[in-house]
Amino acid sequence: MWKRSVTSVLFILSFAGLAMGQATPPASGRTEEATPEGAAGRIGERLEQHMAACLILGNQEEVAISQFAEKRAQNRDVKRFAQVMVTDHTRAISMLERFAPNFFLNAMRERRLTMTGNGAPTADPPGQAADDPPADVGSSGRASDAKNVTGESWRGQGVMRTFLDIGLQTSENIISLTKNELGQQQGEGFDKAYLGQQIASHINMLAGLRAMEPYASGELRTIVRQAISETEKHMDDARNLMKNVQK
Repeated sequence: MWKRSVTSVLFILSFAGLAMGQATPPASGRTEEATPEGAAGRIGERLEQHMAACLILGNQEEVAISQFAEKRAQNRDVKRFAQVMVTDHTRAISMLERFAPNFFLNAMRERRLTMTGNGAPTADPPGQAADDPPADVGSSGRASDAKNVTGESWRGQGVMRTFLDIGLQTSENIISLTKNELGQQQGEGFDKAYLGQQIASHINMLAGLRAMEPYASGELRTIVRQAISETEKHMDDARNLMKNVQK
């Protein structure tokens, strides 16, 4: 019931994948990514993408678990709190989507996890087979230049795809296990169990956000800072509700 956030685990894996993706230079030619400036820019873009993906997973867990709690909570204030969690964390997903890589968003839609878009996987662009490197979208909102995606750099992206797939499966497991645990409680017992889970999950989310803030830049850093403030408020609200439910 006291779930461990996937954010911190996946964040560490993302750094490992980024390093692997940049460890081997292109076999031939000198692409933009082969220059120090190009490589640094590419690492920054990938880091931004995977921080966003980690945060989306954490927010999605909150949405799914709070939707579950909204239907089962006995206390009206707890039910209202669950509704707020669904609204706030769905909005957070919407703000983060454009920073995440396309293949990750498509995988979430295919697994029928809640997304704020049209819910349909993006079709492969003309001339791009299913196994070809997808066009990743960074903070600019534009697809990366395909000519800069070499075979070696794509090998690194393949590692990242695997890590993110592990993250998706871990997130699904967290949601399923938490629902099973909470589902064993009823009435006031359920309300207390849900609020305790929320306090723990927001502690984990706050820890991840504070760790990410120094590495984020531009609009993503603004979003992370806003998320820190909102997460602290959610924690305070859950603590206060817990005191009222226990009276």
